Amino acid sequence: MRCWRGLGVALLPDFSAREAIGRGLVQELLPAWQPVEVFADRLYVIRPYTPRVSRAVETFSRYLKATFSEPRPAPAPASR
Repeated sequence: MRCWRGLGVALLPDFSAREAIGRGLVQELLPAWQPVEVFADRLYVIRPYTPRVSRAVETFSRYLKATFSEPRPAPAPASR
């Protein structure tokens, strides 16, 4: 993972980061912060700057936009 060893920041689910945190490969940055919904309410593609975007990155970005732009069903009301 690029977030290891000071190479970036990542939003990871607890179950997938637990071992890396235990081994000291990643560090919890904002322990009190809670994402909205499952991981967050927005998704960003972050890539190294280049004057031209590769076809693969452009295709992947379009795929993500099409996949995650679909309206999500409203959450069910909380039960009492």
